[in-house]
Amino acid sequence: MNLYEALELLSRRFPNYSVSSSDFTFNSNFTVSDSYKYATGIRKSTNQEVLFEQNINTQRSPNESSSFLFELQCYILCNSPYIVKLIGFTNIFPFSLITEKTINPLSFYICKEKYLKPTQLSIIVIGVALGIEFLHKKKLIHRNLNPNHVLLDESFFPKISGLKNAKIMDDIN
Repeated sequence: MNLYEALELLSRRFPNYSVSSSDFTFNSNFTVSDSYKYATGIRKSTNQEVLFEQNINTQRSPNESSSFLFELQCYILCNSPYIVKLIGFTNIFPFSLITEKTINPLSFYICKEKYLKPTQLSIIVIGVALGIEFLHKKKLIHRNLNPNHVLLDESFFPKISGLKNAKIMDDIN
């Protein structure tokens, strides 16, 4: 099954997540990183702020296609307050994941040497631990958890992102 067929199947199985880029208004500033382009925007129907992540290499590489599809399936599976919420995905090229917008990654505060209060640190540590526990209950191992993949909202509530490299745990007999 190719990527288009798989996305069409997911669109039928999870119609609430299948969206069109025309459902959103995006700022004109795209940030490019490796195989992805990022932009923030607004969902027109709800005025919700979102992050738009376009995979620009899926047509060039089967590995990129399977990585995109796996990450999408992980987000669909992981409906938790500790995991970045999937708003939707597009099933036409360029393929995109649309997630809730957060304020900054934890790395922003580390790199800028911003002081985090003990209560904020406690919220972050407990939230990340609960997020990892949730992933493990879903039999997923993140494999790339770092400050760039811990996103914070305005209350410093953490949400885990970056499930591209996650692996499914085998059952232990």
